[in-house]
Amino acid sequence: MKKKLLILLLAGVMASVVSCGKNEEKETSSTDSTQGASAADSSEEKAKDMALFKEEHKIDDAAITGQGYVSTFLTENLPDKKVQNEDEAEEVIMSVIDKLGGDDKILLSFDSIRATGDGLVYYNFNQVSSDVRVFGTNVKLLADKEGKVVCINSSIVPGLSAKKQGDWMVEEEGAEKAVLDYFGSDVKVIKEATETVLIPKEQGSTIFFYAWVVYTQGSMGDYDANYMAHYVSMAGNYLYSVAAQEPGDAAALAGASKTFIFTQGTESERQMEISHVNGSKESVTVPVLNMKDGAVCLGDPKRKIICADYNAFWDRNELDLITEENGSFENMNVLTYYNFIRVYDYFEKLGWKGADGDSTPILVLMNADDELQQNGAYISKRRGYQVFAFGRKSLFGDCVDLMAHEYTHCVTETFMTSKIYLNDAGAINEAISDIIGNLVEIELGGPKEGQWLIGENLGEPLRNMADPGKKEQPAYVGDRYYAPSVTYGTLINDYGGVHRNSSFLNLISYRLNQAGMPVSDQLDYWVNVAMTITPRNDYPDIAKILPWCLKQTGYEKYLSALNEAIEETHISSHTVADKVPEGCGRVYLDYDFRDYDENYDIVLCTIQAAGGVKTSEIGFVGEVDTWPSAEDGRISLTLQENEYIIFIKFTPRNTTSGFEEKLFLYNGDGWEARKEVELGIFLMKDDKQGDYAVKLNAGANMELKAEELKKLMTGE
Repeated sequence: MKKKLLILLLAGVMASVVSCGKNEEKETSSTDSTQGASAADSSEEKAKDMALFKEEHKIDDAAITGQGYVSTFLTENLPDKKVQNEDEAEEVIMSVIDKLGGDDKILLSFDSIRATGDGLVYYNFNQVSSDVRVFGTNVKLLADKEGKVVCINSSIVPGLSAKKQGDWMVEEEGAEKAVLDYFGSDVKVIKEATETVLIPKEQGSTIFFYAWVVYTQGSMGDYDANYMAHYVSMAGNYLYSVAAQEPGDAAALAGASKTFIFTQGTESERQMEISHVNGSKESVTVPVLNMKDGAVCLGDPKRKIICADYNAFWDRNELDLITEENGSFENMNVLTYYNFIRVYDYFEKLGWKGADGDSTPILVLMNADDELQQNGAYISKRRGYQVFAFGRKSLFGDCVDLMAHEYTHCVTETFMTSKIYLNDAGAINEAISDIIGNLVEIELGGPKEGQWLIGENLGEPLRNMADPGKKEQPAYVGDRYYAPSVTYGTLINDYGGVHRNSSFLNLISYRLNQAGMPVSDQLDYWVNVAMTITPRNDYPDIAKILPWCLKQTGYEKYLSALNEAIEETHISSHTVADKVPEGCGRVYLDYDFRDYDENYDIVLCTIQAAGGVKTSEIGFVGEVDTWPSAEDGRISLTLQENEYIIFIKFTPRNTTSGFEEKLFLYNGDGWEARKEVELGIFLMKDDKQGDYAVKLNAGANMELKAEELKKLMTGE
């Protein structure tokens, strides 16, 4: 068994920005190849596109052209020069920049160096243009303990020629005002986080432009992302918003210190009895702070962990510490604090000190009574702390896997210089947190009967890593729960399936366990995977990175099991298999929803089994939501043979809850518009339900040409 991973922070700072883009370009392990719009666009088409875009958004000189994102995973024909520091690493990267799809005009900015106990060193860089970060870009050079370069993983934008920002740009306050004017008083701007970035016009675009990114507190329901990143043109026009897990906190990145709180009291320990959600009781000892005013609070100066009230922190900008009342603390608060310390200590044994590996003080917010009341979340680096939050009614405090899941979000975001919470990139990030969180729980002695369930102590687990379909997650690309990628992500479409499609890596992790890989080795392996990936890596990229990492970390004996799992999940091609599983058929709507209306980019298709639900060996089918794929605008879904009722609903791009009165129903002969927005109302009250059911036969495609639908939507 290999020794546990030791991760060392050597140098660097970390900044994060969230994009709505995706990987358009693919590559081989030793050569670069590009695909997508950049290869096909003519100069005339680019010029027309640019002119139209400038006119629509009053962009002026803020818009520039590039060649689109190019991703490369390079493991062969690498320079033989030894690398010992960041300057030598950058020199090596620039010597092969042509293989990465770039040229000598690419400018890199050093971010950080990280190393493992086995001697593998990771050098991290961002791309910049005119002193502004190009969002979603990242270049990682990996060298062994001898300094030999073993891999370069990159995502860059060639061909950018940005101009210096000039008088045409609105000020920071103007960008924030644009967001407030757009949403009214419903949002709270995080002023110190507003920054300038270079972003693409849309997915796959060759047009990039300067924009302000303004962060607000989000209302993300039960999702980990607790922020919205809003993009505002330099002319002050609101563009769009995407989910964000972590804003680029300028104050925190400048090194604002919050260690003073730990000097306001003396440390001691308190033995307490805690009650677990299963009814069992346990006597635990936790560190406490005895404050000068006589209060006793949950805090630990050695680990730099302090617990405070969520609502006071966000609503009043106050640090209201969790204190003892009437000689005791609330049970769930102690349980949360105790398990958080257990997770902290486990990562510290791996060589990772603090949630970000840099010993930044940690703030654990408790008693949230809004969107977090049934959840826990890694919030971000805020006001000098790495901040985590847990709701008032939440049982997350008794779920070590979920605690370690949120902790891992901070770990992985430290590895990556940008955070993209959309489509494959978001799903991969969620999967890494699930996998490492689950393995940490196993290592800490979690219940054996729930080892491959996520959040089993909640009563009803959130995810099933061994059998994803039981929790409505896909087991392979294209199955009934598969979530296609989206152009614009919202809560409604799960940001392109960041929580649904995380199941692919989860299942691969379970297959490695079935192959006999020890848990400590699995942890070592998956942390190395997390350190290797860049923000724009998608599932086909991961299909190459996984076996390479397995060999690099010395676990080749499990290569056969890994390759079989990759084949099982279909992540290599990331395309829907031609042959549907036995007993299944495919629903296909031959209509490009991207052509409908630019104000209604969010389309939700709900397919519900008529006359009840059926079960088979492939799982449960009742109601499934899907949406058009960002690649072709079509809706396609694999389902088991049955009769189904098919609805399509529309909602405006920037709406995260509720639907506009725009709903269409397929009645077997064609499409008709209906007024009912809530599906349940129609399905429960309409006694002619069978008239709207269409039969999906096993092995067949239900190809709805949707010409009637087009007439209804466009009036043509």
